[in-house]
Amino acid sequence: MLGVRLDCTLSFAGQAREVAEQASGKLNLLANLAHTEWGCRKLVLMKIYQTFICSKLDYAATAWQPWLPHSSVKKLDVEQIQALRIV
Repeated sequence: MLGVRLDCTLSFAGQAREVAEQASGKLNLLANLAHTEWGCRKLVLMKIYQTFICSKLDYAATAWQPWLPHSSVKKLDVEQIQALRIV
């Protein structure tokens, strides 16, 4: 109901996979806006990152992130690092 995917083992791996896929889709938007010739400034890119990517990664995080396996945490970290490299 709130957008958090539950599974029978309560590993939340499906939730992490879905959030990583959604954040990956937003990375294309950020990369297009960061074009070197006509792109946005870093401050604007950082605000876009916080609005579209961080909000997706942090939504209801206190309910599901503490129980994530290390492999799922790594997937989320990869998306976050890629976004910050673009900025």
